[in-house]
Amino acid sequence: MSAVLALMFDTETGSSMPNALVLQVGFCGGDLLTGEITVPATRMFVTRQPHAGISESTLAWWAEQDPELRRSVWHPSGAVYTPTEVRQTI
Repeated sequence: MSAVLALMFDTETGSSMPNALVLQVGFCGGDLLTGEITVPATRMFVTRQPHAGISESTLAWWAEQDPELRRSVWHPSGAVYTPTEVRQTI
């Protein structure tokens, strides 16, 4: 039987609107039939985009999340990538 490959993406943002500030992009990939991971889990923090949107409702949602999680997304330690670098990696 052929492999059934899939990529999974997750983004953390400052809004649910199309112009949302993207804080982090995570992705991984694998074979859905065997469970083999073919693209290891990767998490990339994104530089601030000057005209990106942040909504009050999304900030309120983030305020309810675990403080350590908030800190890890809003104030990352380690490498931070430009949107172009993220696109090239994906």
